[in-house]
Amino acid sequence: MSVCIRVVLLFFSLLCVSAFHPFSFSEDPTSFIKANERIQYLRAIRSRRFRITSLELLDNGLGGGTGTGVDTKKNLCSDEDEDPEYEPFYDSLIRFSVTNDYSGDIYIRKVSYRLRNSDGYGRTHRATKLPPLSGKVVPASSTGNEILAYFMEIQGDDKVFIGSDFTLPDDLGFQKVRFVLRGRNHRGERIVARIRTTLSFDNFDRCS
Repeated sequence: MSVCIRVVLLFFSLLCVSAFHPFSFSEDPTSFIKANERIQYLRAIRSRRFRITSLELLDNGLGGGTGTGVDTKKNLCSDEDEDPEYEPFYDSLIRFSVTNDYSGDIYIRKVSYRLRNSDGYGRTHRATKLPPLSGKVVPASSTGNEILAYFMEIQGDDKVFIGSDFTLPDDLGFQKVRFVLRGRNHRGERIVARIRTTLSFDNFDRCS
């Protein structure tokens, strides 16, 4: 057997060993712990025992109706009087409906979302650490539980992402948004639930 073939076989053997045994006893034990946490994280993603069954956009205040349209600009309805009259303009909220099939409570720690085309030119916006406003504890073996979270907030006459000064284009149009709920179950395991929806971002006329 030639030297070249032996080298190739040895290299292939090393690759196989590294694939099945990524950690050695001489390595820092924290690397093994992090890898184990990653495995638990991936398992939680695949679990269907905690899931989002639906979501609603609240863009007209808590007492207003639900829909799919995010109003991006506050319009002036009338300037005939001494005091100008503006259309109703509120922070945008998301209300999730979730099911918990676990035998213990689930504790929601944060809400995140991703909007790929946030500026109309392909820019992706991610919000990853938004605390839920309500519904932080989801009871065991229950369905129809509501979790409320911020989506966008008012800044002057515009609508911006929470914790950001990036102003949405007035006529961004229909865009897909992915929402993620993250927390832990009663055993301390990571829990992740995802849902995708399509929302319309536009300068709606709500003066009437």
